[in-house]
Amino acid sequence: MNIPVTSWCMLGLAIFCLPFALNALRPIYRPSTWATLSFAAGILTIELAPLHLLWESGLMLWWALAGGLNHTLGWIGLGLWAFNALVLIWAISKALLSRKEVDAALPKEAPEFPPPAFARALIPWPIRPGRIERLTHLQYSAPNDKPLHLDLYRRRGQKGPRPTLLFAHGGGWVLGSNREQGLPMLHHLADQGWLCASANYRLSPKATFPDMLIDLARALAWLKTEGKKYGADAERMVLAGGSAGGHLASLLALSAEDPQLQKAVAGQDLQVRACVGLYGVYDLTDSEEAHSNPGLMGLWVRRVLKKRFTDFPEAFRKASPLHQIHNKAPAMLLVQGKNDTMAPLAGARLFAKTLKATSQAPVFLMEFSGTQHAFDIIPSIRTRQMIRGVGRFLNSTVKNLPPDEP
Repeated sequence: MNIPVTSWCMLGLAIFCLPFALNALRPIYRPSTWATLSFAAGILTIELAPLHLLWESGLMLWWALAGGLNHTLGWIGLGLWAFNALVLIWAISKALLSRKEVDAALPKEAPEFPPPAFARALIPWPIRPGRIERLTHLQYSAPNDKPLHLDLYRRRGQKGPRPTLLFAHGGGWVLGSNREQGLPMLHHLADQGWLCASANYRLSPKATFPDMLIDLARALAWLKTEGKKYGADAERMVLAGGSAGGHLASLLALSAEDPQLQKAVAGQDLQVRACVGLYGVYDLTDSEEAHSNPGLMGLWVRRVLKKRFTDFPEAFRKASPLHQIHNKAPAMLLVQGKNDTMAPLAGARLFAKTLKATSQAPVFLMEFSGTQHAFDIIPSIRTRQMIRGVGRFLNSTVKNLPPDEP
């Protein structure tokens, strides 16, 4: 008996999907190369679970109706794929619970903040609303005669000084740009009356830390002075960043009076009202062994700081937000996926715990179950609720103004 092509198709799809399902349930933390692959496969599976379930179900149904179940291989394929379907349903259920996770992380008195439209969670890439304008390639610094730029996002026609957010992109300090990350959040905050800036900064290995931190300090100083003509409010300024950008944003928020940064900005004020750290790295010394990805330390030693911890331990401490905490730290919100293989949850928990024990300002940790690193790159169900949570935090700490009427 000839085996129908559709039976092979059903089995092939099931086998192809199986490792993605297993990775979603049990992400890989070591070695670092596998952790990176686990992260990339994880967000594509978990955050796009509704779309995967839709197209996979459609194909399976089509092949089954076309005779795929006329052979045992088809039934095996259907059985294997049923496991994958259950994992996708599990991922969707976790995403739907993210609203409760947001509310559990923040005080009940935090003012409500509207999330992006639900329809945006069905489109797997960020689309800037037509009412939001982007002002591009605004030069804020030129170290070694090489210009650095930032983009501004604001609602068309908005007037007056607006609460302002400076975002630092991730990419392991060695890659990435301000056009790739944080866009769902920046678009929506701008739609709600914020002025949002996303800055490029020097990258390693050409740059050596603290070059990138100095760049972001200069971007912040530029926003507080030159940014006023675009609607920036120097008194309601916050920092945010994802991954390596989360590290840089939180470190800058804690280092407003650092002499090296003050020299770089000619003594300008670097104080901010709040900071949002998205799945950041907070302890480069790994003093509590909270970081299970050994590739990070190798990257930091070879390409970013270009020093060994055993030779320069104080340099690693100075570069670690965990070791720069003080009682005048601004309000902080940390956002973390519980299945993060790049910047594991334990690091964020330790940072939040130490902050709460020292800082006089409020500190919140927002944990999302069943998801990976950098999940908010995709405007998913969970990303929608994360943005709502960030908005609630910012509204309660920065006293946001309502958006201008169109």
